[in-house]
Amino acid sequence: MALKIEDRYPTALALAEDLERWLADEPVTAYRDPLGVRLARWGRRHRTAAVSATALLVMTAAAMTVTTVLVERQKREVVRQKTLAEVNYRHARDAVDQMLTKVGEVDLADVPQMEPVRRKLLEEARRFFLAFLGQRGDGPATRLEAGRAHRRLGDIQEMLGDHVGAEQSYRQALGLHRPLVEESPAEPAFRQDLASDSSRIGVVLKKANRFQEAERALRAALDLRVQLAAEAPDRLDRRQALADALYQWGALMARLPGKRREDEQAYREALKLQQQLVEDSRASPEFLREKARYLNNLGMLLAGDGRLDQAEDAFREALEIQEALLEREPTVPGHRWHLARTSNNLGVLLLAEGRLPDAEAAARKALKLQEALAAEFPDVPAYAQELVAAQANLGLILQARAPEEAEREYRKALKRLESLAARWTNMPDIPYRMAITNLNLAFLLAASDPAEAERTYHQALEIQDRLVARFPDVPEYECALGRTLHNLSFLLCSRTDFRGARRLLDQAIRHLRAALEANPRNAAYHEYLGDSLGLFAKTSIQLGEHAEAAEAAEQLPGVRPEALEQHLRAAALLTKCVGLASADRHLADAKRRDLEKKYTYRAVKILRSAVQQGLLKDVRALDLPDFAPLHERDDFKALRETLETRAKVGVG
Repeated sequence: MALKIEDRYPTALALAEDLERWLADEPVTAYRDPLGVRLARWGRRHRTAAVSATALLVMTAAAMTVTTVLVERQKREVVRQKTLAEVNYRHARDAVDQMLTKVGEVDLADVPQMEPVRRKLLEEARRFFLAFLGQRGDGPATRLEAGRAHRRLGDIQEMLGDHVGAEQSYRQALGLHRPLVEESPAEPAFRQDLASDSSRIGVVLKKANRFQEAERALRAALDLRVQLAAEAPDRLDRRQALADALYQWGALMARLPGKRREDEQAYREALKLQQQLVEDSRASPEFLREKARYLNNLGMLLAGDGRLDQAEDAFREALEIQEALLEREPTVPGHRWHLARTSNNLGVLLLAEGRLPDAEAAARKALKLQEALAAEFPDVPAYAQELVAAQANLGLILQARAPEEAEREYRKALKRLESLAARWTNMPDIPYRMAITNLNLAFLLAASDPAEAERTYHQALEIQDRLVARFPDVPEYECALGRTLHNLSFLLCSRTDFRGARRLLDQAIRHLRAALEANPRNAAYHEYLGDSLGLFAKTSIQLGEHAEAAEAAEQLPGVRPEALEQHLRAAALLTKCVGLASADRHLADAKRRDLEKKYTYRAVKILRSAVQQGLLKDVRALDLPDFAPLHERDDFKALRETLETRAKVGVG
């Protein structure tokens, strides 16, 4: 970590070897120990010779001095040895703490090639502190350091995908640090460590979809960091810790039902704090990178809420910061990782806007960065996961222009996901990504190989059924399952299996409603539910079941009240139900006429509502062939006259 390259270790292995020498009480290569230290080490490594020499010295002294002098000397030696032991302990503790600080707290995304070395070193450090705990009782300083050793080991375990082990290590740290706060609540160092423990536990629990437990842990961390920042507003580290606590709180709120407002508020508060930190630190890279990370997550939230322009602004601001950081520090892998993640998210957004060339450029940029990271650091699960996401998103973008290339990207992603799932079995995000990739591949194959497409859909469904059963409170799992059921039903419709398709659509609607109830502000959930209701109505019409079709059609305007196409679709489907009712020979004449009037009345009512809301302005929309059965109705004619009059006088 020295400023001059010639003062640094040439390789990570050399650093590891020197640290192992130090832990083994051997000389290191970085510097020459003083004579006193070398003599003490010689004595420890040649204990028999030292004891013999001491014994000989004592025998000689005994022959030359009186017994009282010898006893006094022995007393002084006992005191000296105790003092030396205390000094050695403090030196050893400080040395281990420095090693942990430099090796254990460096951003793990920056030097992931050090993870195996770190794991070994942190295990040694943990044993060191635990040994002192056994020998020295439960002094506050020793418990504090032992807890930090547990927490730093948890960081390594979390980085390497061992979330179960990480949680255990974090809870061991919490068990040591919480009593310290209870004993000395005014001591800020104890509260800082307790906040760090709680935050780490909360993040691991969130990744495991244990949201209620995560909420308690992250709330505790946030409360402590609010206190600490208020007590020392000039300390940048405490303000950064508070910003991070707000960011983690927002990330959790994004996963909880009905918490989108709290989610956005937390991100914006974190961003405000982070901007102040950037200004106060004169644009420190550390604070800039965190600001870009917060902007990336805010962009994802805004995109999910349908605010695409604001989302793009957030992504592009983050990219500008990340590209500048990478140019400034090109050897830091973490800069490439964050840049790739934001580029990938921007590509998804641009795809939703139909800007395919720009979307492809962003996706390829992300893929290139992630491929290099995954190749350099194959033992880092986060890099492998992001590579899979980049491959899948590129496949989604390429579907229309280059379906064969898209299929290759999907299959590469699936192969990699299978390997990840076998290696990291306790990470639910991996099977979720596998199911989504299967869904996209099946949709691609539907036109060229329907049988293979159906098999692929069922593979996705098996995974998603297990995820929803295991995590019933995660709306994105409900939505993904509903979307897969919808797409498979569409495939069955193409084979005229309308009965089978409608059974699947009934399930899809149920899951999509659950997702929408949990997160009513997610624009995609509204769109997907509307698609499934519309297809349900169409399959019912194909089956001649007009009552079921009409019931589904009438729900469409309520799913997306602001969307004109939903009103037009609902009115068109209801108009088709008029013809079905007229041809239904199972109905008595009076019942048939009542249904015809009911369907036509409701169709016109929906169109009138669209006119009153200002959604329907162009009279030509009423000339669609679907509305032909309505043309002779007086209320339909009145609607047309209203639109024509408004057009003449220029009223919107």
